[in-house]
Amino acid sequence: MGDLISKDLILNWLKAWCISRDLPLPVEYKSGFKVDVGYPDQKQRYVFPELNDDFFQLSNEIDDTWIYLKFCGSPEDIKK
Repeated sequence: MGDLISKDLILNWLKAWCISRDLPLPVEYKSGFKVDVGYPDQKQRYVFPELNDDFFQLSNEIDDTWIYLKFCGSPEDIKK
């Protein structure tokens, strides 16, 4: 994995993403953030500054559609 992106940078980017779409602001979710998007094709969005156990645990718990999981990293990181 590459250099860690700061959690504050991710939060500020995600706040701007929410404001630009008139969505609720993100809330902390473990080591990342959660946004209740509420779109038919995107119910929720989780964003993590790095690929970690919190990300993998959540990915194993989700059993619904249209929930997006994002992390800062390359596609190769998830394949490891």
